[in-house]
Amino acid sequence: MVTSSNGFFGLNQALHGGRGRRRSFSFDRFEDKLSRFARRFRFNADPADPLLGSLDLSPDGTTGEQLQTEISAYVRLGKKLFLLSSGGGQTLQITDATNPASPQLVERRSYGGAYNSTSVAAYGNLVAVALTPADYDDIPSKGLVRFFRMGRNGRLTQLRDVEVGYLPDGITFSKDGRQLVIANEAQPSGDYGIDPAGSIGIIDIKGSRLSPRFNYTDLSFDGLDLPTGLRISGPDGTTASQDIEPEYISILGDKAYVTLQENNGVAIVDLRTRRIVAIHELGSVDYSQLAVDLSDRDGSNGGEDFLPQLGQDFVGCTRSGAVT
Repeated sequence: MVTSSNGFFGLNQALHGGRGRRRSFSFDRFEDKLSRFARRFRFNADPADPLLGSLDLSPDGTTGEQLQTEISAYVRLGKKLFLLSSGGGQTLQITDATNPASPQLVERRSYGGAYNSTSVAAYGNLVAVALTPADYDDIPSKGLVRFFRMGRNGRLTQLRDVEVGYLPDGITFSKDGRQLVIANEAQPSGDYGIDPAGSIGIIDIKGSRLSPRFNYTDLSFDGLDLPTGLRISGPDGTTASQDIEPEYISILGDKAYVTLQENNGVAIVDLRTRRIVAIHELGSVDYSQLAVDLSDRDGSNGGEDFLPQLGQDFVGCTRSGAVT
């Protein structure tokens, strides 16, 4: 959109020829003026390939899913732009993207082999990475957030590890960078023999930029009033706190909004009081009144496909994967 100090005045001038002048409308004249307006501002109806550059972050000699770039963040230092990426693997990738046409890998930072990363976030040159023990699926144990300081060359200096809840997933800095909110997903073990309680964590960041201090608060779902439509679906004996699995976070003002992905809900956290103040369920859809395709299979396959048609006996939850 192109505007001037008068909002749409530039477009108005191009199409009508001046402020306040009235003319009879002509499609030919309109098309001609619009064409000249587009040339003036170098609009292109068929832009070139929008991909400016790319970088293959797969480690040498590896195949298959690499878990390198599911979650990304960026740090801008002076005229330099660095991208950080992670996503389930055991390294953090730092890329110099100052020249987007030719991004360069700066460092592949290892977590030491004992942890997998689930998320990365940055505020200024302070970098936070959510880490889960590599053997979590067998023996669930608490995760941690590892803090780094990034130098002007893109290299990281480790500051401190802060223990958080079980399986920290999404992490997000507050607008002022003084708090980091963590969605502790707390998935059960692979055999469902151990099912930790999900929670929402807040790390308060105090002190100077050179010597920050970190203080963790864990917010439990125990004892909270839950809406009747919140989906609780674990095996018999599973408590609501065990079944609730926070996933993703968005912050607006002094409130954090945390999706409860498996439970079809959103929790609201007051960052000033460090309390969960509300939980909302997101409702369901009666698919018997809609023609929908609920299968991941296409084409005709001997009648096995789930074809879009009315009257199917299904009710679906509007599963909350993310919130913005």
